Amino acid sequence: MKKLVGAMALFGVVSFAADITGTVTSPAAKPMPSGAVMAKADPNCPKTKAPNETVQVQAAKLQNAFVWVKSPAAAGAAATTTATLDQKGCVYAPHSVGVVVGQALKIMNSDQTMHNVNAKSSKGQGFNAGMVGGAAPIEKKFTKPEFIKFKCDVHGWMNSVVGVFENSFFAVTGKDGKFTITGVPAGEHTLGVWHEKLGEKEAKVTVTDKGAVDFAL
Repeated sequence: MKKLVGAMALFGVVSFAADITGTVTSPAAKPMPSGAVMAKADPNCPKTKAPNETVQVQAAKLQNAFVWVKSPAAAGAAATTTATLDQKGCVYAPHSVGVVVGQALKIMNSDQTMHNVNAKSSKGQGFNAGMVGGAAPIEKKFTKPEFIKFKCDVHGWMNSVVGVFENSFFAVTGKDGKFTITGVPAGEHTLGVWHEKLGEKEAKVTVTDKGAVDFAL
């Protein structure tokens, strides 16, 4: 397989039984340094340094990259579950979460301190809401595909990304950079890869009922 060029790349992508698996790499990416001790800014936060989760990479394997089937559009499975974004230990958890258009996202505050959920949208889906410690969850549904960046105005190190997709054919890479998109119909598809710091790339992949395909992005 050809060597990938650029800041972010897909490799080792195979399709088998309508599943697409692979790894997202970024050889040049470096982990972001931690910040100051959180408890110094808020005594209700942990006595540890504020993590910077914008870029999480180990041995060039990139975590928290979104991978999804861009086109041709496919219906996928309807969302029947509620996704969760928590504020716990004065960080957003998970850092990256994906939802389908119309799927419920439950935003929680498990901390005993005030947080401010500030969601930045380029399509008019943003909001800004304060949540006291232990407040009732906020539920949101988004109607337009996009990547919405969350932050907390009270604790500047807190950030997260919610990816809103047209269908269920998406995944978020784990610590090893790997992902699996299940149940993809056979045929030629365009895969998109997006990371909040490294941007977006795409590539073609042909999914068959059996066999494998490798491609360079």
